[in-house]
Amino acid sequence: MFDRTPLRVGLAAFSLATGSLSAQVTLRARQLPSPNQPVFVAAPPGDTGRLFIVSRLGQVRVLQLPGETLLAAPFLNLTDVQIFDERGLLGFAFHPQYATNRYFWFYYSRSSDGASVLARARASQANPNVADAATIQDVLVISSAAQIHQGGWLAFGPDGFLYFALGDNATSANAQSTTSLRGKILRIDVDGADDVPGNADDDAFPSPLQLYSIPPGNPFAGAGDPGRDEIWALGVRNPWRCSFDRETGDLWIGDVGEGQREEVSVLASGQAGANLGWPIMEGNRPFNGQPLPANYVAPVFDWRGAGSSIDFPNTCFAVGGYVYRGNAVPCLRGTYVFGDGCGGVASIYRAPNGTLSDFTVRTPAEITVSPATSFGEDASGELYVASIWSHAVYKLEFVSYTGADCDANSISDGCDIRMGLSTDTNTNSVPDRCEGLCTDIDFNNDGLYPDNNDIVDLFTVFGGGACPAQGVPCDSIDFNGDGLFPDNLDLTHFLSVFGGGGCE
Repeated sequence: MFDRTPLRVGLAAFSLATGSLSAQVTLRARQLPSPNQPVFVAAPPGDTGRLFIVSRLGQVRVLQLPGETLLAAPFLNLTDVQIFDERGLLGFAFHPQYATNRYFWFYYSRSSDGASVLARARASQANPNVADAATIQDVLVISSAAQIHQGGWLAFGPDGFLYFALGDNATSANAQSTTSLRGKILRIDVDGADDVPGNADDDAFPSPLQLYSIPPGNPFAGAGDPGRDEIWALGVRNPWRCSFDRETGDLWIGDVGEGQREEVSVLASGQAGANLGWPIMEGNRPFNGQPLPANYVAPVFDWRGAGSSIDFPNTCFAVGGYVYRGNAVPCLRGTYVFGDGCGGVASIYRAPNGTLSDFTVRTPAEITVSPATSFGEDASGELYVASIWSHAVYKLEFVSYTGADCDANSISDGCDIRMGLSTDTNTNSVPDRCEGLCTDIDFNNDGLYPDNNDIVDLFTVFGGGACPAQGVPCDSIDFNGDGLFPDNLDLTHFLSVFGGGGCE
């Protein structure tokens, strides 16, 4: 995963629809204070005043917002951590009700016995910026012989269960074996009947180490199935960073390849038992000659070399990212931001129907960072990039719009359409208002539509008055683009479109 030996490839393999909407947003990466070897960034649900930065060396540090002050005392400070090759403190997740129960989970490689450990603890009741070390408990301990392919992503899904990605531990057969937890995405229930972790009623196992139960719907659960009950999906090699789309609940999985393909897969919300193919497939390329497994789910895109879906100028390992759902860069919403450990930061848009477009490599021209090794998301959905090599965390921020701006509103045409500020009836990436077609029904461009103010403001302008909207120009009163205005057909057509009809 952290092998930075790059493979130089060309961009000729790029075969997606080459739209230009996301590319019309220029971003920057602004460096924040960070501990050494940051490997993840997260925030408790609803907590917009803090970022928690996870260091692979065994610490979690708090960055206070605003002001971006890195607190000197670590939130979590583990000492029995093996830091070698791809091992260390790798995963971290807050409980959905963290604000009231103070529970969090973390995944690390233990130095004393070489095991991979999922553990939990609580924040101190007296000091929310420090974990209570006395509450640390092992939840799941897995023996480990290899130094690589540890996975390590943790997150709570929209269903409230804890998801846990584990690599194949450098043994590819593990990924297809349902009796091994390696090479899998796991799903466990860490809550009891009273929805408070840590009580006896959330322990459905005789062992005191397994402080969880199995959620209904896990594909191999049940007394008659020899498969491990914790498994949710299988067939991954080294899933290095996954994420849930805040809006759809879809699970995005970045998986590091053997050397021919890096890949990203998407599982629909609630999709159980998917087989992502490793080692039968590496990306979209057959790997070991065996037939495709049942429930095989192909990657949505892959990269490295001829025949791949997309490609970076340099590649070495996949770094899964996030579908952007923040508010600071509206044109980027719905765009998946991810990276390659040698190729940098990129973005790609996936439409609701699954169509991919706008693949854009954003480094080094826009985002001048050391190669990304992880991404993170704050409570507001804004995105961050972490690099263990530059010991830095960066926040991704909006800089400007670029591209054609036919209506001179300082927003590129493609972003006007993506953001819903303009319609594009003939799907030619030019706002209808610039082509003499019916303009969109947000007449006063206040971002609220359809609302009564659009009708009131239209009548005001139609009658010779000024546009009452503040800071933005109203659209042309030649609503239907017939060259006659003001005429009654403009009003008729506007009310027709306002009511859900077409522009006649």
